[in-house]
Amino acid sequence: MREDGKSGRRWVLQFQSAYVLPLARGIYLLIALACLAAVVGGIGYAIYLQVSVGDPPSLVEVPPPYQGAGPVGQMTDSAVDLGLVQSRLEPPTNIRFVVTVGTLSEPPSVGQVLGHFAADTRNGLAPFPDGVSLLGGPDAEFFERVRDGSGKRIAFAARPSLIDELGDALRDIERPTDRVFTIRVVARDRYGVASVPTDISFTLALGPKPTSAAPPSAPERQPTELEVIAREIARAVEPEVNPAHFAVYNAALKVPGRCGTTDSDQTFLANYRRVVEEMRPRLTAANVEAVYLGLCEAWKGALEREAAAREEAEQRQRAAQRSAEEARARAIAHNNELRQRHESRIAEVKAQTMQTLTLIGGAFALFLSVALVLAFLAIEGHSRAVRAAMEAMVRLSEDRQPKTPEGEAS
Repeated sequence: MREDGKSGRRWVLQFQSAYVLPLARGIYLLIALACLAAVVGGIGYAIYLQVSVGDPPSLVEVPPPYQGAGPVGQMTDSAVDLGLVQSRLEPPTNIRFVVTVGTLSEPPSVGQVLGHFAADTRNGLAPFPDGVSLLGGPDAEFFERVRDGSGKRIAFAARPSLIDELGDALRDIERPTDRVFTIRVVARDRYGVASVPTDISFTLALGPKPTSAAPPSAPERQPTELEVIAREIARAVEPEVNPAHFAVYNAALKVPGRCGTTDSDQTFLANYRRVVEEMRPRLTAANVEAVYLGLCEAWKGALEREAAAREEAEQRQRAAQRSAEEARARAIAHNNELRQRHESRIAEVKAQTMQTLTLIGGAFALFLSVALVLAFLAIEGHSRAVRAAMEAMVRLSEDRQPKTPEGEAS
């Protein structure tokens, strides 16, 4: 019985070692590999989810609000003009003396200002006394530099020698004449840039004393454009000045009112003049009224065409504005939809990422558990192998011992 029990137990252990334990190790190994694959795949899928929502949506450009005109182009050339800078460094040119006194019928008084200097310069002439220097010239002795009334410009005043000179010239003068004076000057701008010495000439007008002062006449009133047109019509219809002439004239003045406009409407007056110039050879007292009626009808048609054109332009503008607003609304709606889809995708990715991380955690925990069981099975298998080896060695040693006489007798 003891031998049979040992053999049965040995058979069970052999069956377990040969079939059960390898099968269990294989199953646990497959489970461990599946868990490891799930962990790696879950990590890759989580990375894919984050990358898929990393880029923002491609939004379309929203058109600007309708402005009624195209946008202002940007400057294509932003380089400064060096000529403007260089012009600030150029010396004064075109130096001249501006005479401010009228025709002299009597010699000027001592110190009387005769005029002032001017020149072409971007910086302006320097104020008195640096703006103009008197170097000489044939008539330099007649003048003296003084400050003009504004206190900035440089002027010339008469010296006693000029008074004597003009006194002799005006003593026996009978008709207006001019006296030319020549001097040499140098001009400087506000920053001290000086011109080359320049000879300039200016003229003083001389004339005899007036015998009697005539009373100033009232300025003649200039006729208006409507009055000129009415006068032309009256001359064309009735050349002789008589009551019929004035009747035609007065009727022509009332034409703007008959056509529904005023005498200040320059567009109507231009058309009025054009009609008169075209119809002048055919104008008579009998058909002038027909011309007025035709003019008013044509003007009314022109106003209606202008109103229609204006209405059409306004409709086109409204259509363009409506089209621009619709395009803008479509672009905004499209962008909002893309943003909403992107935000929904982000929320979905977050939920999927949490599920994936949960799966990764569970698979990793299961992998550790299976790996621990496999380790235990490996230890158990090793222990059984050691125990079987020890039993085999014991049996082998028992088989090699010699049999005793007691054993044989029994």
